Amino acid sequence: MKKSLKALFMTSMLPVMMLMAAVTLTSCEGTLDDIFGEWSRPTGTNNKEPKSATISYATVNVGKTYGDAAFTNELTNTGDGTVTYSSSNTAVAEVNASTGLVTIKGDGETVITATVTDTENYTYATKTTTYTLTVKPGGLGKPSTYGSGTNPF
Repeated sequence: MKKSLKALFMTSMLPVMMLMAAVTLTSCEGTLDDIFGEWSRPTGTNNKEPKSATISYATVNVGKTYGDAAFTNELTNTGDGTVTYSSSNTAVAEVNASTGLVTIKGDGETVITATVTDTENYTYATKTTTYTLTVKPGGLGKPSTYGSGTNPF
C-alpha cells in the first residue's frame, strides 16, 4: 500500500510542481538565458534594447545679412529624443530653444547648437550637432560690431 500511495502522490503532485515551476519562470523578467546565464534587465519599449539614432544639420555653415528674416536650418533627427537649441553669441542671433527658429540680432559670428536627450526607444552616440552662422552687416540698420562699432554709412 505504501508504494501505491507514493505512486499516487507522485502522479498527482508532479503536474502541480511543473506548473509552479513554469509560473515562476514566466513571471521573471528576461529570458531563460538570463536566468541561467548572466542576468541583464531588458530595457526599452516592449523589453527591447534602444535603437541607435543620430542628429545632424543640413548645412554646417550658414551665411546671412543683418536684416534678413528669421529662419531655421533643417535638422535631421532619426530618433524621438527631445531637441533643445542654443546660440553661443546672442548679440548676433537668438534661437528659440524648442523650435530652432533663429532671429538675427546683429552682425558677426555665432555657433548654433542642437542638443538631444536619449529616450527609452532611442540612444544617441553623439548628443550635439552645431552649425556656424555668419551675419554680414546690412546696408542701413544696426551699426557693425566690427572695428570701431560706428556705422560707416
